[in-house]
This record gives sequence, structure tokens and C-alpha cells, in this order.
Amino acid sequence: MDKPTEELPDTFYGKNYGRIPTGTPLTPGLSYAELLEADGGRIRPATNLPGNHMPKARRIPYDRYWDSEIAKLEDEHIWSKHWLAACREEDVPNVGDRIIFDIRDKSYLIVRSSKTEIKAFINSCLHRGRTLCESTGSGPHIRCPFHGWTYNLDGSVEWIPGEPDFPLKAHRGPVLPQVKVATWGGHVFINADPKAEPLEKSLGVLVDLFKDFPLENRYTVLWLQAKVRGNWKSVQEIFQEGYHTTETHWDSLAIFGETETTYDCWKDDHAHVSRLITPTGVPSGYLRDKVTTRMMVEQYTKLYCNIEAAPGRGETLTDARTYLADLKRDYLSNQYGVEVPPGNNALLLDFVKFFMFPNFHPWWGEQWPISYRFIPIGLNTEETLIEIRQTAPIPPGGERPPSAKPLVLDFDDDPMDYPHLAYTGHIANQDVAHMAQLQKGMRAQRKDRASPLLGRYQEQQITFFHETYDRLLGLDTPA
Repeated sequence: MDKPTEELPDTFYGKNYGRIPTGTPLTPGLSYAELLEADGGRIRPATNLPGNHMPKARRIPYDRYWDSEIAKLEDEHIWSKHWLAACREEDVPNVGDRIIFDIRDKSYLIVRSSKTEIKAFINSCLHRGRTLCESTGSGPHIRCPFHGWTYNLDGSVEWIPGEPDFPLKAHRGPVLPQVKVATWGGHVFINADPKAEPLEKSLGVLVDLFKDFPLENRYTVLWLQAKVRGNWKSVQEIFQEGYHTTETHWDSLAIFGETETTYDCWKDDHAHVSRLITPTGVPSGYLRDKVTTRMMVEQYTKLYCNIEAAPGRGETLTDARTYLADLKRDYLSNQYGVEVPPGNNALLLDFVKFFMFPNFHPWWGEQWPISYRFIPIGLNTEETLIEIRQTAPIPPGGERPPSAKPLVLDFDDDPMDYPHLAYTGHIANQDVAHMAQLQKGMRAQRKDRASPLLGRYQEQQITFFHETYDRLLGLDTPA
């Protein structure tokens, strides 16, 4: 079991890092705030609201990424007490639809109990505890496949074979045990703590920052679930910084400015939210003297639009971003009938990813409109299910198209073997390649170096996560 986390002084890395102001790039060039000003047009709160918290550097013992005692503390203080994104409302569109949400040794049944209500039950029969459902399904009743005990959609008992033989006073009246359910942005959240505060408090600034990009007005067009070897925290942390782009996503450096990625954290008494933004149309700072904006435009249109760039476009940074935003605007209009007015470059181009503790990552904007979840697989501390959902706007008229079905990849399956995953499969392939080796390397490290050296600015989301994690699990350094 790991030892209490130790906060580190500003001189930990050999010099005083101080505080790097939000919006300042790590290589000479425009800050993201200056880039938004150069775009002109409307600047959205989701891209310019500054954070209110900078976490302090701390040692994070590696053994928390596999220790079974630590995992038990997570069960008690995280998975049993926090709001967890379980599915989307469109996964249970009709009355009687149900879907399973498993985490660690717990199993929940998410059920559309009426046109306007979704319930979540513990997935266990009142008779002898057999799981009621093993997969998605639908029907007017919930029937145990072992002995046929049957429940209504509100969880009440409908029928029991040989009912007179059972002492039913404990069951008739009470229903299947439920957990709290709430929705936001089309996502269904559950919380097993009966004393849990309302979901909105845990969402924090997300409620206001997503008002102009309502996730509930979208539907799933791609749904990838991949089993990987690695602890849910170490796997998740790969997606909490843009720093790995330089090496891992090397083929995107001419198009996406990973050195200009900005980071912000928001902390209050109820919520833990953070954000990273990587701009499009800005070459990496490492290539700034080698790649012109015109060259960047030519590569982007070839790789992501399958067209040749229009002559003369992209000679300046402002024109490059305007041109690429216009291409995305035309795509949304032709594909989904959605019109996005001019002056919304960031909405159409930039990677704007938020994080809500403990494992939910909603993205804002049309560049890559996805969400992530990172879920432990059973009681194994070194296996994780990654979920990537890509959504699209509901076409004018309000009728929601059918949701894509999940594609589940087993350990060692390659996302690149599924061409329809396109860009998502390519990025997933690059990231997944590190996960098992990251876990192996952490275990191999000698004890006196068994903690990461995290960047103060670029990896602050990871530090912020562990700041909250340590507090909840009681691992903070004693005063």
C-alpha cells in the first residue's frame, strides 16, 4: 500500500518553477488567448474562462497503480460515493430498454421506466442474488433467468413462481434496490451514495460552459470500447495532457499546436473540473521555423478532408484558421443540415477537452466531439475499459437518428483493423501502444524513484486529480 503523498517544494526539479500563467505557450509564439483575438468573432466562455486553482507539485507513489488495498479505498471513497457517467439517454430510448453498467465488483441496471424517467437498480435478484441481466435488452418486465422472478419497470415485484412458499413481507412493497440517477448533456449519471449531493454540484463550471454546446442535442455516431492492460488512472492520465503529442502523435505536429496547449483547473467544495485546449491550424512550436501556415493547410486538407487546398488560402495564420473553419462549417451543413455562423473558429477547429472527477471527459466543440470514460475491469487493478463516443448534432427537425452500437475490442485488438473508426482508430492505436508498457515500466522502477516527474504546467491536470484523490482516500501528508 502506498505511503501518504508528499507535497513538493517549488525547487523540486532543481529550479524554482514559479507559476506559469494560463494561456502562455511553452514555446515562443502566440498564446491561445491572443490566437482567439486574432480569429475575430465570438469568443466562447468554454475557451476563455480562466481556472481558479493551480495544484502544487507532489510525489505520487507508483504502487497506487496496482495495489489492491488502494483499490479497496477507491471502492469505498470514489466508486461508491461519486457521480459516475453510466451511459447516454439514447442507449435506453424506449420504455423497457435497459443497459448494464459494471464497475469493479458492482453491477447496475439502467432502465427506461417511463417516457420521462430513467431508473438505476442494483443488478441482483431479490431471491438469491443472480444478476438479472447480462446485456442490453428491452421488455415490459425484468425477469430473472434463474428462477423466473419477475419485476416491473419501477422495480416492484410482479410475479414469483410458488409465491406462497416465500416470506414476502420483506419484498412485497419494497422494490429492487435503487441508486440515485441524474442526467446532464444527454449523459446518464448514477451515484450509489444515498446522501450524495445533486449532480449539478459535481459538474461545477461545466453546466455554464456547455450551455452554448448542448450535448443533449446530439447522438452517437461512433462508439468504441477497448480493453487495455493498465490501471484506470495511468490509462486516463495519458489523456490529461497534450505533452505526449510531440512523440506519440508525431504525424500531427504540422497541424495541431501541442506546444500551445493551455490548461486550467477549477476547484470548489463540491467539484473537480479541469480543461485542456490544443489549437488547430497552428504548427507545433518545434516545427514553427520549418512549416508555413500554407504547408499546414495543404496537409490538413489532404489528410482530413481528402481534397486539395484552395489556391492562395492559408498564407497567414488568420486566413488559415478561417479557411479550415469554413471547411468544417460546410461539412456540418452538408452532412447534418446544421448551419454554424461565421466567427466561431474555435468551436469548429480546436480540441477543447474537459475532465470531471473521477473518470468522465466531455469534449466541447465540433473538431472532435467525443467523450471518454475509463472504467476498471472487474477486480483486476491492471485492466481498464476505455470508452470513446463520438457524437453529431441532431439534424433540423429534432428527430434523433439511431445511435451507433458499441464496437468492443479485446486485449491486443488493433483499432486500425476497423477502417470505419477512421481518425479515432488512428489516434487510439497510437495511444494504446503505451498503456501496457507504462504499467510494466512503473513496476520496474526502483523504490527511491518510484514516482513520476510531472510538469508543473503541462501535467497539472494529473497533479490536480491526485490532489483530490489523496484527500478523498486519506492519503494526504499529515499536518
